[in-house]
Amino acid sequence: MRKILLLLLSVIFASTLSNAQNIALNGDFESWTDGAPDSWTTIESGITVTQESTIVAEGTYSASVEVTTGTQGNTDFRQNINVIGGTTYEISVKVYHTEGNLAVAWYFDGNYGGYSDKAIVNAWQTYVRSYTASSTGSIEVGLRFYDQTGFDGSEIVYIDDLTVTALADDQAPIWDTGYPEIMNIDGTSINILAQLDETSTVYYVVMATGATTPTVEEVKAGTGNAGATAVASGSFASGTTESTQLIDGLTEDATYDVFVVAEDDESTPNVQANVASLSVTATTPPSILLNETFNTDFGTFTPVSVAGDGGTWYWEAYSGNGYIEMDAPSDEASIDWLISAGFNLDAATGEKISFKSANNFGDATTTLTVFLSDDFTGDYTPAGIAAATWDDVTASFTLSPGSSYTLFESGELDISDGTGTGYIAFVYTYPGGADAGMWEIDDVKVTGYTLQGSDATLSNLLVDGVTVTDFDAATLSYTVDLANVTLVPTVTYTTTDVNATAEVTDANDLTGDNAARTTTIVVTAQDNTTTGTYTILFNPVLEVATIADLRAVTDLTRKYKITGDVTITQTDSYRNKKYIEDATGAIELDDDPGVITTVYNIGDVISGVTGTLQDYYDYLQMHPTEDPGASDKTNTVDPQLITISEFNSNFEAYEAEFIKIDGLTFADAGGTFGVGKNYVVSNGTDNSVVRTAFSTVSGTIPNMADVQGVALWHYSEAKIAPRN
Repeated sequence: MRKILLLLLSVIFASTLSNAQNIALNGDFESWTDGAPDSWTTIESGITVTQESTIVAEGTYSASVEVTTGTQGNTDFRQNINVIGGTTYEISVKVYHTEGNLAVAWYFDGNYGGYSDKAIVNAWQTYVRSYTASSTGSIEVGLRFYDQTGFDGSEIVYIDDLTVTALADDQAPIWDTGYPEIMNIDGTSINILAQLDETSTVYYVVMATGATTPTVEEVKAGTGNAGATAVASGSFASGTTESTQLIDGLTEDATYDVFVVAEDDESTPNVQANVASLSVTATTPPSILLNETFNTDFGTFTPVSVAGDGGTWYWEAYSGNGYIEMDAPSDEASIDWLISAGFNLDAATGEKISFKSANNFGDATTTLTVFLSDDFTGDYTPAGIAAATWDDVTASFTLSPGSSYTLFESGELDISDGTGTGYIAFVYTYPGGADAGMWEIDDVKVTGYTLQGSDATLSNLLVDGVTVTDFDAATLSYTVDLANVTLVPTVTYTTTDVNATAEVTDANDLTGDNAARTTTIVVTAQDNTTTGTYTILFNPVLEVATIADLRAVTDLTRKYKITGDVTITQTDSYRNKKYIEDATGAIELDDDPGVITTVYNIGDVISGVTGTLQDYYDYLQMHPTEDPGASDKTNTVDPQLITISEFNSNFEAYEAEFIKIDGLTFADAGGTFGVGKNYVVSNGTDNSVVRTAFSTVSGTIPNMADVQGVALWHYSEAKIAPRN
């Protein structure tokens, strides 16, 4: 076989695999410098790679890989190649096992897949996988070596003829779920949204409603069925990210059929066999008068505890979505109100109100009531609430049926008969004595058709020249985090109605309380009566030197940065969790959105960890808001040796730390460990729980063992989670 060493400049496609070019670099291991294979940029510490000239599949040399560890995180052998998004590649390598106590797995772009057949020893086998690139650019490709039963700490595997070749594309593009879609419907315009599995051209034809579906070729030609003249037609580029095409010049309130088809960009293009058909009426949508998403805090809502000591509404977030929750954690009687800011019922017509709710752990005694008022004065106190008239409109909405954390659409209530300033309130009532039910509220929205001259909204809001993240004309309250900023940022704006005016009152002290750190923009409509008030709360990132300092803070609404070094003591794929520790303490990083993209190993030292805090049922978590970046040094963290008694009675002193408890007897000895299970352990008369929170724990449950792992607080109980 002729070997090819290719520095990739472009991917050349061919109709057959035999003609496709290998884009792997030195995959035949014919090129070595100073005893190392050229172009292989990652050779981790758990393997030793040397040149081999006797056991060779093709050519003069192969690579001898000696694996000297059972820690898979230290056995990667990788290189960088350039790929094109949407292209499928066949990845092949020849493997020669010597003892059969190791398995070889592919590594591609952060993913691991498949195993070589370890049962085939002293003979070459060809190990093949495929990979579809999610985006264009450089990725890492290579191998990882996994110890298997019988591994004695050292074993050699030979590798040769690694190839990565692009497969010919003969498939038409496929719409991603939810596409094509029509959005941003206005009286005279619409937007077509497209997203597919590969780079494509999207063709469209707009016809009056009831038109016969045109053929694929007619859509590409821009005509209706049998050559009928289209209302609008054209094409636009799309691919693996969402693209948008504006179609204007439509007639208000008219209904149209929109026909769409996509064709890829191959040298011989593949076009979809079927035309997608969408229907739309070009109706002007109502304006959004109030839009509270609770993304970062209470926004324009205010919690008021009226009776009892059961707690109050609090802000919460899960999987990147913020909401307001109430669950009377002390199981004591509680009546708690959550009241909106006022909204002007005289500035629009056809107003409707909606929200989402979720209910869980409920009993019949815990209720959520929805009230509306048009004479509440904005006095957010028990006395102010009692002085107002509140209409019970609960029956007009569909509340969550319960037993789920899923937020449930409430439906819409027409409030167009209202006048003056309106308020919506959610009232949580719990009499105490039993387990309290949990209620969540999210996405409160008021819509209506704004009257001429009464538009007091902004079409843009900028901080130091940059539009505020998630800006929406109907969202009045924003929180902006600041890093390394001491001067109050400059706030500018654009009014939706050019005849409206606005006045800005700048924040005056970034080190002060919320009021001092808030810039206010009051918009006055053309009628000189209707107003809207936007606020921006500036939150400078607060720096703490150590984890102990972090754990001592009391304001969980702020963003914090740990300036000192911390060490990674454990990683977990579930919610992308990581555990960090320094000499003063430890904390769990709960990173469900995957903000941290740098891959860390146990022992890596990092600094500048930044995020927000959450007290998750008496267990403090940090949610990262940025990636700390690569680690340039490592550290060994020895487990802190403690007793069961100390662990149970003083858990907070060890929360999330790497600990060790000696001489634990397992009640389930002889069984097999399962993932996510609890196992009762004891030492004398003291009992505790070992929880297999990490998937690396397996094997037979021992009668007695010294256990080291992470100290977790799980369902109001101290548990130790072994790392392996």
